[in-house]
Amino acid sequence: MKLTRDWEQLRLLWHESCRPSVAWLRRAVRSGAIPHLRAGRFCFFDLEVVKQFVKKNAPLSPPLPEKKRPQRGE
Repeated sequence: MKLTRDWEQLRLLWHESCRPSVAWLRRAVRSGAIPHLRAGRFCFFDLEVVKQFVKKNAPLSPPLPEKKRPQRGE
């Protein structure tokens, strides 16, 4: 079992071109979307467990910002 911190988890699981932010990962942890282990105020991730979870629950990606389309007549 290899435990990793949030920034390391992002670096190991996602490619640099599509890597979500640490804030996104922390929101996912708070909502219960990603398995994690708590030790006091610290949050750790088991790399293999999260890999399997992401593979099974894909797509687990950060939401894209919504682009507002101009309304007709504007």
